This record gives sequence, C-alpha cells and structure tokens, in this order.
Amino acid sequence: MNKYEITSTTTINQGARISLSKEQAEPRKTMLREVGKGVYEVVSRVQFKVGEKIGYDGDLPRNLATLMQKEGGNEGPTVKELQEKLTAMGISIPVKANKAALLKLLEESEKAAADKAAAAAAAEAAKKQAALKAKALELAGIEANAFDALPPAEQDQWLAKAEEALEQQ
Repeated sequence: MNKYEITSTTTINQGARISLSKEQAEPRKTMLREVGKGVYEVVSRVQFKVGEKIGYDGDLPRNLATLMQKEGGNEGPTVKELQEKLTAMGISIPVKANKAALLKLLEESEKAAADKAAAAAAAEAAKKQAALKAKALELAGIEANAFDALPPAEQDQWLAKAEEALEQQ
C-alpha cells in the first residue's frame, strides 16, 4: 500500500482500499468497512482534507493523482512550498487551487518573468546600440542615412571607435 499526503481536498469513491489511523477512521466509520488492521474498504464516498496522510491500495486513479503526493517520492514541491513561492512572487493564489493548478500558475509566472527579463535585456541592448550609433555618427561627422549607406566593414570600424570613446567617458 502506497502512502500519500493529500494536497487538495479529496473524495475517494466506493470500493477503494485505504489505510488510515484510528483517529482518521473514527469520524468516518459509517463510510468505511474495516478489512484489516488499519485497512478499510470505502463503502460510501469519503473526503479528506489537505495535509492528511493516507495509504491507497493499487494504482492511483488519474483524478486523484493531482490531489495527492506520494510520500517519500520525488514528486516536486509540496502545495505549501508552491504557495509560499507564489506568494513571495506577489501572486495571489486561488482559494481552491490544487497542486496541478499551483504548478501551472508557477510555470506561467516564471515564464512571464523570464519574458519580461528578456524584453528588458533586448531593450537595454537596443539602447546601447543606439548610443553607439549616435556616437559613431558624431565621430564620423555624417547623417544617419549616410552612415547606413557605408559598407558594413566601415560601419563596424566606426562603431568600434564609438565604443572605445563611450568607454573612456
């Protein structure tokens, strides 16, 4: 029997075999049938809260896989860790967000942050290139359209001189 931590409010349907502590089983005793020491068959849908730990016999159904995290497994960050990371990024978290939703939100937020950083870097590079070209025009004593008409090798020479001049300032 595999052990899991509930990461989002979860309902387990009739027929599943689960292991619970006595404290967990007691309030749910009308929905369970004991089949062994601490092992129960679900006879009526039973619900678990975030943070509870249960055992589940057999393969976890796909609908439950996003609502539970296997204990001892390297299943990535916990719901709490995801919530803390998103909060630190200044992102509001939906009240009923499960682990899958939090992972998606984090992925989208990190992509947006990376895109923003890339755009800022591109803008900074364009600004630097514009400053270089302005200095090259000043040094060459020509207009922009005349500079653009120069052969690429000659443009590169003027840009190199402009870069040296800007670095000395």
